[in-house]
Amino acid sequence: MALIRRIALLALFAVAGPALGVEIQSICRLKGQEPVVLRGLGLVTGLPGTGDQRLDITNTALARSLELLGNPPIDLRAVANSRNVAIVTVTCTVPAEGARDGESIDCFVTSIGNARSLAGGRLMQTALVGPRVDDKTVYAIAEGALSVEGLDFNHTRVEKGSKMVQDLFAPFVLCGDRITLVIDQSHASMPTADRIARRINQEFSTQQGGLVPIAQAIDAKNIEVLIPPFYQEDKVAFAADVLDTVLDPDIINTQARVVVNEKSGTIVVTGEVELKPVMVAQRSLLIFGPDQRELAAMALQEAELPNNFSPLVPVPLSVAPPFRDIPGIANLNDLLFAMDRAAVSAEDKISIIKELDKSGKLHAVVIYE
Repeated sequence: MALIRRIALLALFAVAGPALGVEIQSICRLKGQEPVVLRGLGLVTGLPGTGDQRLDITNTALARSLELLGNPPIDLRAVANSRNVAIVTVTCTVPAEGARDGESIDCFVTSIGNARSLAGGRLMQTALVGPRVDDKTVYAIAEGALSVEGLDFNHTRVEKGSKMVQDLFAPFVLCGDRITLVIDQSHASMPTADRIARRINQEFSTQQGGLVPIAQAIDAKNIEVLIPPFYQEDKVAFAADVLDTVLDPDIINTQARVVVNEKSGTIVVTGEVELKPVMVAQRSLLIFGPDQRELAAMALQEAELPNNFSPLVPVPLSVAPPFRDIPGIANLNDLLFAMDRAAVSAEDKISIIKELDKSGKLHAVVIYE
């Protein structure tokens, strides 16, 4: 039998901390209070021979696009072969709270031509319009020297390069008399929406001195809340009071999730993600899940082990008899801990999680980014 270098037994009790109250604003946001991306097409000039070349094919379309986005007409044929100019997209993200005329926000510049690098260039004045295709209002003007970050020389930033020229508010009152709470994706569910609506009704019906409900769950993500008459003159105070309302964490239906970013090798686990009985063999690693002690003992007895071998587990154990008196339910946190101890690469960790997910051995929703 091939040498088994490491054996992991996952057998720890899950220990939960004390439950604390959860404010509604921790898991919900107000509809209308979300970031807005402004966009535009522009030119970067002053490049040291690293700009676009042979733009004649797209001259007409680009010139028309620049004009539609509020830029003055320009004949791109005049700069087609100069290599010191590049066509770029420009975006800036207005925060969820909105922005006022005169505020400055970082903007990001990305080459859409065949420029080799935007390093050393300067963004010409570029008009930025709203996120909707039919919205041609110019909300900001972007310009300034580019700052290259990292190794991507065709995706750069202009610090505080976008100056707002129009107010962009983030209205949160709908139809003049209601607000909508939007539950974040990690907590969205029909039971959670219903329980939040019930909690709001409980809190504010008491203040009204009546039992008229003001909140209603629309679906798994949205809860509509009518603004009571005595709050009509101060809608901000009402929204603040609703968002500050404390929920019993036991009523929040938080489904266990595993978020895997394959590009960065990051794995995020929410809650206690339990494993069904399973054994995983990956390269030189054997992982035994819950209720697999007999199989683990057999593997130890039959394996050709080095003299200094000891089983890799979260707590010290003797090899003979192996894994005696180890109670508990294995979960994904234990698995990741054991794999860290075994110096398993991020790539192999993700591969194991994929196989566990595929075989239905994980009690969680796995999201790949």
